[in-house]
Amino acid sequence: MRLAHLVVITEVAERDQQTAGLIERGRTVQSEEVPSDHRRAIGHIRRMAWTLDELLERLVAHQCLTEAP
Repeated sequence: MRLAHLVVITEVAERDQQTAGLIERGRTVQSEEVPSDHRRAIGHIRRMAWTLDELLERLVAHQCLTEAP
């Protein structure tokens, strides 16, 4: 949510549709209930992590962050 707020403040989403899509994907995954099944829960966490990683890369590319961890 903090990165989404950063995207809104810097208006990156208005200039970059890929970033806007990543924000939407992250919100969708976050709104889903975490499955109780171990395998599905791991899949859920991985989807969120992949989305976060891609969003970090986009923010670094747009110079909103100095470097990705």
